[in-house]
Amino acid sequence: FENNDLVDQSHEASIARYQSFAQIAHRLSDKGGVSLALAALSSKCSSLRKIAVATLGLFLKAVHTKEAKDLSSWRERPQLAMILDSVQRGLTVRRAFQLR
Repeated sequence: FENNDLVDQSHEASIARYQSFAQIAHRLSDKGGVSLALAALSSKCSSLRKIAVATLGLFLKAVHTKEAKDLSSWRERPQLAMILDSVQRGLTVRRAFQLR
């Protein structure tokens, strides 16, 4: 009985975390966070480029969550998901060529 309660609490906490994660991503994208991260990909500073890739990865994760898809206020989410998917594919191809 006690283990089931822990699992249920963990599951509820996980759901709440992803819901607020999607909402935070929505707010940040509205304020230009994705644009800033995309611009940072062209930086000469490799550390900044790594942070930009990680940031875009988190936005990508956020736009594909069920909670994000259920947010009716995030009308541009499908277009943002397409852009982020394209950037991810481009980075993957580039990395594949670098490993050759």
